[in-house]
Amino acid sequence: IFEGWRITCQVLRRLLAPLLAHCQKLRGDQDRRVRRKSKEVCCFDPPSDIRARPDPYIYSQDWLRMRNIAFVWDNPDFRIIDVATGNPVGRHDLKPDTDYDIEVTIHNNSFMAAIDTSVRFEVRGFGMGTLLVADLGTVTVDVPGAGTAVARVRWHTPATGGHNCLRGYIFHPDDANPLNNVGQHNTDVAVPA
Repeated sequence: IFEGWRITCQVLRRLLAPLLAHCQKLRGDQDRRVRRKSKEVCCFDPPSDIRARPDPYIYSQDWLRMRNIAFVWDNPDFRIIDVATGNPVGRHDLKPDTDYDIEVTIHNNSFMAAIDTSVRFEVRGFGMGTLLVADLGTVTVDVPGAGTAVARVRWHTPATGGHNCLRGYIFHPDDANPLNNVGQHNTDVAVPA
């Protein structure tokens, strides 16, 4: 009986050996396919040799002019808010010797966040050379990827009134396009007759 079982096992092993070898080959092919598939790059993934960079920007008349695109001086990224009422005010309805909050919306044209983006505010006069009237200071904002952030500063209008240009300058040390970082908003401070 023992000899019969030994011969039966040997025959089974010889018959099953090609089947086991075939299964091991199939398993190896599957492993190679998995490894090859993991190395494939999706068409939506950025190439590994390209480093993504943030691109904070503002509605920039200078950038649009360089590209021969029509623009307006009533900058859509600027808002003027009356401190006393908290309401937005038109750019031609400003009162002299009054406090206003200037809000500027900063956009990000990249999926990378623009952390610690500096926004400097200035008031410039009307005419050739646009002389600096007041430096309103610099604030820092974090602009999320493909999102926006609002920078805010206080402005006390001049008692003499007149035409003033509000300017916002954006700075980020790793900006993908620093040419679209200056925006201007023209205002008029009316002096009652």
